[in-house]
Amino acid sequence: MARRALLLCALLLASGWAHAAQYVTTESLRLTFGDAGTLESAIACFPSCSAEHTRLQQFGDSGVVRFDAFTGGAWQFSQSQGESHHTLRFEHSSGAAVAWRVPVRGYRLELELDHPGAVTVASGPSFRPRDAAGFGNWLETSRYLVLDADGVSQVGFDDSEAEPAEDAHWIGYRNRYWTLLAAPPSGSRTVLATVEDGQDATLTVQAEPGAWSFYLGPIEPVILAQAAPELKDILYAGLWFWLRWICMGLFHLLGWIHLVIPSWGLAIIVLSLAVNILMTPLSRIADRFQQQVNETEARLAPELQRIKKNYKGEEQSAKILALYKIERVHPLYSLKSMMGVAVVIPVFIGAFDMLAENIHLLNTAFLWIDDLSHPDSLLVMPFRLPFFGADFNLLPFLMTTLSFIASALHKPLALNAELRRKQVINMILLAVVFFVLFYTFPAGMVLYWTTNNLISVSKSLWARREHRAGRIRTRTEPMTTERILSEEQVAQFHRDGYLLVRGMYAPDEVAEIARWTEEVATSPEVPGRDWKYFETSQDDGRRILCRIENFVRFHEGFAGLIQRRRMYQAVCELFGEEAVLFKDKINFKLPGGDGFREHQDVQAGWDDYAELHITAMIAIDETNVANGSLEMIPGLHREGVLGKMWAPLTDEDTRHNEYVPVHCKPGDAVFFDSFAPHRSGPNRTDRARRVMYITYNRLSVGDSRAQYYADKNKNYPPDIERDASRDYRFKV
Repeated sequence: MARRALLLCALLLASGWAHAAQYVTTESLRLTFGDAGTLESAIACFPSCSAEHTRLQQFGDSGVVRFDAFTGGAWQFSQSQGESHHTLRFEHSSGAAVAWRVPVRGYRLELELDHPGAVTVASGPSFRPRDAAGFGNWLETSRYLVLDADGVSQVGFDDSEAEPAEDAHWIGYRNRYWTLLAAPPSGSRTVLATVEDGQDATLTVQAEPGAWSFYLGPIEPVILAQAAPELKDILYAGLWFWLRWICMGLFHLLGWIHLVIPSWGLAIIVLSLAVNILMTPLSRIADRFQQQVNETEARLAPELQRIKKNYKGEEQSAKILALYKIERVHPLYSLKSMMGVAVVIPVFIGAFDMLAENIHLLNTAFLWIDDLSHPDSLLVMPFRLPFFGADFNLLPFLMTTLSFIASALHKPLALNAELRRKQVINMILLAVVFFVLFYTFPAGMVLYWTTNNLISVSKSLWARREHRAGRIRTRTEPMTTERILSEEQVAQFHRDGYLLVRGMYAPDEVAEIARWTEEVATSPEVPGRDWKYFETSQDDGRRILCRIENFVRFHEGFAGLIQRRRMYQAVCELFGEEAVLFKDKINFKLPGGDGFREHQDVQAGWDDYAELHITAMIAIDETNVANGSLEMIPGLHREGVLGKMWAPLTDEDTRHNEYVPVHCKPGDAVFFDSFAPHRSGPNRTDRARRVMYITYNRLSVGDSRAQYYADKNKNYPPDIERDASRDYRFKV
């Protein structure tokens, strides 16, 4: 308390407290008035002058509010105090009078001036922004403000001049945390200007007699609203209204957090966590856009490399445009990833501005940080670096280190090593840019983004841990640089929508798979275990096994099969990232078994769980036209959903394209995506045609296997779990 009192006294003495001066002390203000009623000096305190932790701002070192004084005669002073206001009256021997009303609480002053003349309002040298190194100097600026009936109509910086409209309600200046505003009588002519190289703000008004209002205080929404509701418009002025709403929302969210957590530093950390949680839907949109761009880049990469190698100049450009046309890709498709970033940029800007102008962080310490409104300055170096200054700031190094870790953990959505390398390099370069940008920014802002980076790293590590600890493991080894599929095969898959790989499994492995298939086929039907579905034979009307689903978790052999690196690696190469098991089934198609009408897997509501799935079909028996082999339409997957949901495709849906039979030998594998139209005919032979289907989705989207089968069990359960009173129909 003693230290604070001495500081206030020093400021008052430095402001030129003359022998004829009058002074008023309130909860929020320390004011000095001249003998002619001029406001010579003002000191504003936040939250109050008696608070244990107060912030101070001095206005007008040699006069805050001055007006034409009378050269002769004498002034008389009188003062009275009510419950809410101090009233100071200065009367001249000529009859002129000046009356001030000073609130007991608050920062709004009222002035009644009964004689015309020029009135000057000056901020003074103490209002000047401090010098800061690097980009931190961006925040240390003064601006003039003009408020009319529609809000803030003019915003300018300290090297500007303006002619406010005659109907302006409030005119004045602000620095980072404080503002000096005046509301002159209507019809007054006002000139805003800056002096001394744009450092000091001066407001000159040619005014008629009338009532004035002044605000000398902090830029804090609650306090501004108490002074005058329209003053809240100066918060984050110059931003679009929707960005201002984001800033205000983040400001209040931080305030609510601080009510529970009294430390502003910890509150900022929790704010970053809360924003990440609230931003999850938008973040997923951004990730989805990036995935789509990367898939396109991966599909085009082999041909683009060939074109760039063999052609130059205009011919190269023409070939690239022709490729885009063939692949139905817009030349500006890469901008889609920027659209993904654009959905999160407003929150970035909102947090930036909110933390930069939050007066609650001024002179607030946290850990080794003396002031959250300034760089953290762990120590002062014995030398000064150009642009960076002499302070060693630790937080930017922590922030950047976490960015590098996130880059190392990142699994880019690309299909070859070159594209993965480019994305990681871009992330590292972006981290370096942010380091330079944030190095001299306030510690509160850097603390927020450091926490944000830590959350990103934690999410990546948690996702990997959850995947490894999943109930059904999809692999035993991570993706390796040793490829299963060539780049040409990957390109073919994306071009045609499917890919036939001969000899994926050796004869001894196929024999093992066949033995396991027989085991699950002959096992008794038990509710809650293997899902068995039956159909009526077209030959003799017998009830025959059609397919089995959701059996992997109950069979050690099949559980081990999907963990083998070969299949999992191939699927990951097609996705361009790690995958997770979505569903598993065996289609038996015994003699007399019916075929499956043309459809897309996405038509069965799969897009509720992930936007894209890839299915690997393993041929247990030879497949051909006679026994109902798989048939595909190459390239039509690129047109998205072709028909109606839950309904077979028609010739019109498939554009009358011809289906191509995909004949397989035992051990061959066919990979196709969920948008690829396919069908199969009936088995008209006397031998079974068994194939196994293993379907995956991207790990980054999440593991939705359990939810999928829970949903399916409600609508189309296995035969043994059905309600005899219900009619169950297979839709696609």
